[in-house]
Amino acid sequence: NNLGQLGNTERIPSANDVAVFRASIVPLEGGEQAFLRYQLHREYTRMLGISLHMAQSDPAKGARWAILAAKCALDCDDVDFGWKAALLAQQLGQ
Repeated sequence: NNLGQLGNTERIPSANDVAVFRASIVPLEGGEQAFLRYQLHREYTRMLGISLHMAQSDPAKGARWAILAAKCALDCDDVDFGWKAALLAQQLGQ
């Protein structure tokens, strides 16, 4: 359960942690087909890169895709990435 994974974290990433994380993710051009291909192969870093690029033109869609990247990371037991991607998704949707 993804919420359980997040709930077992000792420390929620700070705003600065998320800013540094965002700077480390390279926005990638690509549409839905590329996103789905990365999702199929569990390449959540690239999923998030496409999400960041998408957010430039469609913030709501970019945020939804970032949430999917966070979920994929959690499914792969990368809780730190999952937390930061989830918090980043919240920023993209604002």
